[in-house]
Amino acid sequence: MKKKIFTLFICTIFAGTLFGQRLTTFTIEGAVALSPLGTLNPKNNDEKKTGTAEIIYPSTVDLTNVTASLNLPESVKLIEPAVLPTDFSQKVTGIKIQNDPNAGAANSDWAIYSIECKSLAPTEDEIDLTFPLDIDNWSSETHKGWAGTALKNSGNSTRLESDRRSIVLSFSYAPQELSYAVNGSVDSPTAELNVEESADGVNWTIIHKYDAANPIPAGKATPAEKNKSAELKQDSRFVRFVLAKKNNSNVAFTAMKVTKFLSGLNTEKDNEDGIKVYPNPVTDILNIDSDRAVSNIIVTNISGQTVMQVARPSRQISVSGLADGYYQVLIIQADGSRSVKRIVKR
Repeated sequence: MKKKIFTLFICTIFAGTLFGQRLTTFTIEGAVALSPLGTLNPKNNDEKKTGTAEIIYPSTVDLTNVTASLNLPESVKLIEPAVLPTDFSQKVTGIKIQNDPNAGAANSDWAIYSIECKSLAPTEDEIDLTFPLDIDNWSSETHKGWAGTALKNSGNSTRLESDRRSIVLSFSYAPQELSYAVNGSVDSPTAELNVEESADGVNWTIIHKYDAANPIPAGKATPAEKNKSAELKQDSRFVRFVLAKKNNSNVAFTAMKVTKFLSGLNTEKDNEDGIKVYPNPVTDILNIDSDRAVSNIIVTNISGQTVMQVARPSRQISVSGLADGYYQVLIIQADGSRSVKRIVKR
């Protein structure tokens, strides 16, 4: 089997110590991580207070047979191990780096890191996380559907306390709705937090961005101000929260939920156009009430494929032949006007 190649970059702050450094980039040849590299800093010259770098990959990535490499600045050298291991399916510990005065460093301080590649398996279920998250006992076998990097718990919340830390959610289906509760510390509402979705875990689209113009609610905000919901795209199977810039603020989550179906299906707002479809969810017969004549009905699945088309329909159509899931029903009226309804087939 051809070995994959890891590349790890370390960003150095030339302040005479290693404490300001972060492991910032970790790559596997042929694979794309689901998260940035999140880190917890070590203490200089202390074997007991080591640093941790965590990154999340989809469970389809084989981490057992790799060629790893560290790309260090000239002023920093790798002390231990002499040769990096080839298996990153488990946490790799004892990575010791040291300032090199012979290469321009101000001192010979050293620090020890561990690197953990988390393998995230998708869940078939909806996600409704309980906070604080079970970060100490997390494993890919027992915690399908979510993983985090360099997280910390405080009270009933889980916090992202530094740049590039993240929480990633993964699904075997395409869910419809995301809701969460987030708040920041009062002293700095200018932290930048991105809430993103992706169909493939490679290309990400921002659902919601918090920054100075749209600040994260401060810690004293009411629960109503903290709660946020968003409709996901039809093909999104990944959701992530990434702290792009800390700006002296702690960002805390107290709720996070992703559901297969929209909570607002068939509400009064959906019926404002004079068209009503019911029951919803539906098993067999879907009723269509319209105050105008309907000329055509087109039903599409979550991938946008047409799975049913009925010309000059009656007020009832049979959907018994559709697989369970959720669909969009395009109702075209005789006057050319159009209306889209979402339904759930069970």
